[in-house]
Amino acid sequence: MHVRSRWRRPTCQTLALAMILLGLTAAATPQAHGTVKPVTPTRVVDTRLNQGAPGPVPLNTGRTVDLGSTAGLSAVPQGALLNLTVTEPQASGWLSAYPAGVARPVVSNLHFTAGMMVPNLSLATLNSGSAVLYNGSPGSVQIVADVLAYVLS
Repeated sequence: MHVRSRWRRPTCQTLALAMILLGLTAAATPQAHGTVKPVTPTRVVDTRLNQGAPGPVPLNTGRTVDLGSTAGLSAVPQGALLNLTVTEPQASGWLSAYPAGVARPVVSNLHFTAGMMVPNLSLATLNSGSAVLYNGSPGSVQIVADVLAYVLS
């Protein structure tokens, strides 16, 4: 029996529409504080390939990732619009993206079940251009993160 998942990976058109609806358009002067600067979607983390962070991410563990160095921006970003994806989860759980150097919040960016690939569009706050991607599950996971836009400091 084939079971269809209601979760689908967002397409570029879906992500572009989300950016438009959220008002994430290119500004004439992208240097202003809080300006959202869209970028060409760029894979910044893929733990399957040890890109940006080593993988797999063990249970109840976070990986600090430097999202600002890949931006090519003149200012350190204070936030990033990410397409976060959990793949190859060994157990059901959740993923949280939060600023590096601060206590882990009690909220999550996405929930997943064992064996499923689950993407989610998330706005992550950064600290000095870095964030922690935390695996809140009793098993290991692989994490993929694509950056779509930055919020400038």
